[in-house]
Amino acid sequence: TAPEVTSSVAPKSYETEQLVKFQVKDDKDLAPKAYYTIDGSEPTQDDAHLYKGDDIKITTTTTIAVLAVDN
Repeated sequence: TAPEVTSSVAPKSYETEQLVKFQVKDDKDLAPKAYYTIDGSEPTQDDAHLYKGDDIKITTTTTIAVLAVDN
């Protein structure tokens, strides 16, 4: 099964800046990876889209798309 991704911020509209973090868990892989975009496009498995654990600062209307994969 694919890894499970949870977000530190619930998906809804906010009127203030948000800092988003992801938690990625997998029942078989100790280090699953997550890739993301902030324009709603499908993330690809490249370093430019790799989530590295840092806050994602959101200041405007944004659609975040996430792809979680096993190593």
